[in-house]
Amino acid sequence: MEMDNFRPYRGIIKELDLQFVIGYSPDQFAASLAMIDSGRLDLSPLITGRMGLDGVAGAFSDLASPDHHCKILIDPSLDG
Repeated sequence: MEMDNFRPYRGIIKELDLQFVIGYSPDQFAASLAMIDSGRLDLSPLITGRMGLDGVAGAFSDLASPDHHCKILIDPSLDG
């Protein structure tokens, strides 16, 4: 993590408003979970790999390189 730097002049000229958020409300989490549960929100594009419990150590190594994976799903049923 590094300090964020920006020049406010460009935002002033464009009359931009900035809003910073530290987290999400419980209502926003509930709405997201409801959309996932109903199937209206498809998360499959986020899952770039699947492996069993035997592959957990390798999954951490794979996730260290962000060009290959976004999210690896650990599925115990994939073990021998």
